Amino acid sequence: MTEIACAVADAPRRYALAELLRGLGLAPAWVPAAVAALYAGPDPDAAPATALRFRTSARTDSLPDASTLGRLVHDGRDTPLPVGPTGAPDASPHGVVEADVLGSAFWWIAGVQESATVARDAHGRFRHADSLQHALALGARAPVDEMRAWLGAALRALGHDVPGRTWAGTGGARAPWAVALTHDLDAV
Repeated sequence: MTEIACAVADAPRRYALAELLRGLGLAPAWVPAAVAALYAGPDPDAAPATALRFRTSARTDSLPDASTLGRLVHDGRDTPLPVGPTGAPDASPHGVVEADVLGSAFWWIAGVQESATVARDAHGRFRHADSLQHALALGARAPVDEMRAWLGAALRALGHDVPGRTWAGTGGARAPWAVALTHDLDAV
């Protein structure tokens, strides 16, 4: 994978960024903010003006009201951001991105809403009816995939090569997809 110089202020956002980049064929190389190509933290001015700079906000471990979510608008999609400012803040890669894309990606990936919601079904499981996906009628949409597409476009707009994820095939050939056969044992 191709590395990109990153400075991210906290571990949850570092994890989210690494997962978003992995799907783009990129990997983070953790560096100081002054030399980062991608920065996320409370002081975006600590990174070069040419970097993709995110201003982070306070994390939330609660289920936000669906009507007050922030949004990331890209490529005809209006992606819900459960962390950060409400509305559709400026998400231009050529300035400071005021949308907390990485905090929101972590919120979705980590399943924060499952621990933030006390309602459970008769078996103690988190119910889809109590989820933000249900409240927003997202259906099969995956907000993290939409954030990844935005991130790839933003990095390309700043002149970075975004190779895309590939897997090794036979004879050393690379392919944009792979099959992983698995099995599941519920009881022995």
